[in-house]
Amino acid sequence: MGWSSLLGLGGPWQILAAVADVLLVSYVIYRVLLLIKGTTAVPMLVGLGMITIGFFASKWAGLQTFHWLVSQFLSYSFIFGIIVLFQNDIRRGLARLGQGWSLGYDRAGEASRIEEVVQAAVKLAQRRHGALIVMERTAELDDLAQTGVRVDAEVSDELLLSIFQPGTPLHDGAVVISRGRIAAAKCMLPLTANPTVGRDLGTRHRSAIGLTEEVDAAVLVVSEERGKLSLAVGGKLHRDMDADVLRKFLLRLYAAPRRGTLPPRPRKAAA
Repeated sequence: MGWSSLLGLGGPWQILAAVADVLLVSYVIYRVLLLIKGTTAVPMLVGLGMITIGFFASKWAGLQTFHWLVSQFLSYSFIFGIIVLFQNDIRRGLARLGQGWSLGYDRAGEASRIEEVVQAAVKLAQRRHGALIVMERTAELDDLAQTGVRVDAEVSDELLLSIFQPGTPLHDGAVVISRGRIAAAKCMLPLTANPTVGRDLGTRHRSAIGLTEEVDAAVLVVSEERGKLSLAVGGKLHRDMDADVLRKFLLRLYAAPRRGTLPPRPRKAAA
């Protein structure tokens, strides 16, 4: 029973109810897309969409056996599959709901934070101290931060240098920068399983690639052996970047209107 029936009215009320219904559904879909943006849930949803298309296509084409198989999968496994596959995203979404709908943070100091990270990376490279610095983009990194030691401090090159000082308790693993702050240290990153990745790359570079294959983040790698800087984004590793190139790349990466897109790598200025 619609609002127009309850109110005993028709005409304009029916139109307003229909418009409100469409807007509400659109808003819910928009919030869900924001929730899964930059996570592994996106390719999973694409896979589920393809199965759904197969369901209707097989019915239209008269493929009875295939249609029955797909319908059984959708009937008995869909809800449980959603819960299992997206349990982390569901948990994160419920936590967001309890904290309110505001998901962003003040980005006014983004350039200064990037400068602190670049300065720390340059000093670490000069000292040949290995480091992994994960910087949040469109995907939240709360689950990753939980694998390490909570820090919750402002981003500064002094703190980053202290964390990655060899022999200190937090130097092994990655630092996670989330919501403009150093959220955690000593975090563990997944290694890439891509067979095309060069064999000359060490564990730090492989883990940086592995994380950016799964979530939308940028991972800065400081090589202990070579004293070089590399940046992993979108499952790709940009190697041997100097401070100026790294700074410009990060500024473009985080200042872009659509942060899910990857800007072209800035070229070194001609000597």
